[in-house]
Amino acid sequence: LTWSQVLTPTLNLSLGYDLIHNWGYLHSPYRQARVSGNLVPEIHPAQRTRHTLHGRLSFIIPESQAAFHALMRAYADDWEINAVTPEARVYQMIGSSVLLRARYRFYTQSPSFFYALTYDDPQPFVTADPKMSPFHSHLVGAQVRIGLAFLNETPLEFLEDAWLSANFDYLFQTNRFGNAIIAQAALRIPF
Repeated sequence: LTWSQVLTPTLNLSLGYDLIHNWGYLHSPYRQARVSGNLVPEIHPAQRTRHTLHGRLSFIIPESQAAFHALMRAYADDWEINAVTPEARVYQMIGSSVLLRARYRFYTQSPSFFYALTYDDPQPFVTADPKMSPFHSHLVGAQVRIGLAFLNETPLEFLEDAWLSANFDYLFQTNRFGNAIIAQAALRIPF
């Protein structure tokens, strides 16, 4: 469910709620956990219900072609994982065909009720999955998008509505995955 409201000509609010219910085989056949000194296949509950509340407040300054977005996401599930994710983004148009974006995102979560690095005794559910552990992260990133309208009246004018984009994010996190670089390049061609 999502509700969006234009509050003023330059301010927009969007609020939403997602409900997901998973059932069936929910664990990885490749991941193992240490139980009584031995490695055993992880076992997760056969059902999981997830709730997410999310919101975005967007503000644009037409004179400078800049926009500011404040985002918030709160998550809870019946495996006792609770998480919160605030994020801030700044967008800046340069001319009519270059868009720059900078962003910062914080994430923190609690562990699932059955997460442990090691188990002394057999348990009905076991996992050492870092995604089920308590951790937090900081993500800083930048993006550039370039419109290809300058290809109009050239042999490549079929790309005049296309955009090139490049993203670079650095993720600092406290789980076993460690820090990461996330980079991507894309060409979006409408048809």
